[in-house]
Amino acid sequence: MGRWAVLLVGFLLCSACGGAASVQSGTAITVVAGENFWGSIAAQLGGSKVTVQSVVTDPNADPHEYESSSSDARAFAEARLVILNGAGYDSWGQKLLDANKATNRRVLNIAELLGKKQGDNPHFWYDPSYVTRIADEITSHYKSIDPADATYFDQQRLQVRRRRGQRPAGRRSGEVPKPDFRQSDQGARLQRADLDRGDDEHQIAGHLASHPERRRVRDASAREPIVPGLAAQAAAGPRGWIEVFRLSNLAISAHDLAATYGTRTVWSRATFDIEAGSFTAILGPNGSGKTTLIRTILGRLAPSAGKLEVFGRTPRRGDPTIGYVPQRPVFDPELSIRGRDFVELGFDGHRWGVRLVGRARAAAAAEASLEAVGAVDYSDQPLGRLSGGEQQRMLLAQALVGSPRLLLMDEPLSYLDVRNQRAMVQLIRDVARRRELTVLLIAHDVNPLLPHIDHVLYMAAGKVSMGTPAEIITTERLSEIYSSPVEVVRDSRGRVFVVGLEEEASHPHG
Repeated sequence: MGRWAVLLVGFLLCSACGGAASVQSGTAITVVAGENFWGSIAAQLGGSKVTVQSVVTDPNADPHEYESSSSDARAFAEARLVILNGAGYDSWGQKLLDANKATNRRVLNIAELLGKKQGDNPHFWYDPSYVTRIADEITSHYKSIDPADATYFDQQRLQVRRRRGQRPAGRRSGEVPKPDFRQSDQGARLQRADLDRGDDEHQIAGHLASHPERRRVRDASAREPIVPGLAAQAAAGPRGWIEVFRLSNLAISAHDLAATYGTRTVWSRATFDIEAGSFTAILGPNGSGKTTLIRTILGRLAPSAGKLEVFGRTPRRGDPTIGYVPQRPVFDPELSIRGRDFVELGFDGHRWGVRLVGRARAAAAAEASLEAVGAVDYSDQPLGRLSGGEQQRMLLAQALVGSPRLLLMDEPLSYLDVRNQRAMVQLIRDVARRRELTVLLIAHDVNPLLPHIDHVLYMAAGKVSMGTPAEIITTERLSEIYSSPVEVVRDSRGRVFVVGLEEEASHPHG
């Protein structure tokens, strides 16, 4: 009898030890998320079986700069599941984990799940496929922590799929279009390379009306040109993050857009859509309004008519999702600032005074941008002593330092020879693919761009036309567009020339 008593006590002790790996039935799983977007998803997937606390809930706050508190440390220590964005976005969270060890705590680092690293674009919530994968991983964690409620968590995940319009797991994802899960950034600041003397406003996140749950959500632009975009506010409660998004993948949508300077109309009735992830060349004669379009997208110039949306929002100055490379200035040869320091100015150059905090983070961001453009080897040299191509890479690195989604470039090839033009275009294409950027680039010569661009936005005679290079750059099409004799010719080397537009007899920009 004594032997059986000992065995029974041992069994009970082992059961108690096993309880550290799973929660008791009826006990909610405690979840802490670094950012509110991931916390919202976790709450909807967990339903009544979880309690979720998000650390950074202010949509205008910069997670990079968040200073953790003692209550945050306590929450991390007591959580059964911690969800961090990773990739340097919330490095304070890893410090809290290291300082508050726990044997029964699970950690989901989203960047590690997706195979991303610091320097990659950390805004993973913009990609619907990423969000789907992350949601599945959260559900998997819930089922491991609370196996008794595994069926409940499967049902929650199935309901989420149905509300998104997805098929259950096991069917081909291509059978149903995926909705756009894009949401405004959580507020990371970005100072673009802004060397226009008349535009000294620093680039910081704008102020938008916030959702009752303190997250910003908005539909992406609609594809139909008659309805350029629909804005929606998420419904409060667990279904809000799913139901507000519509099927769209547009970076820029314009409908009947017009721009004027004083009483002069630069161009009008411009209607076009630019898909996210595409590479578009903006071409046209001098004075046709190419830079005016860039300034309108940046929110520096209001359109005189029509509607323009950038990622589903009205353009605003200081949009942190846009990186900007202006027309290259002439740097003084005696300019002694290092290239590396120049790039770092893009991280927090809008702030006055000496950088007292965040030096390591600014340096890491600059290093990642310099590596992306292949400029590390000469980044410690004075900026004024670099070649034109090297300086252009520094400008590009500065525009990338805050991980934008849209890259605007105003004549980045103007001061480069043919060899460097080709190298620069290839670099821009490669960086855009790695970082999933949408690129709009103003150029006078389309020839170096032809192997890489998806679309041409051609501006002349107060009109704007968009299509593929093969559709737009033809004698028949340009003559039709501008109601004037226009000839597209090619020389013996295959270079494209357009003859007959406005006052220019010939300009090699296609």
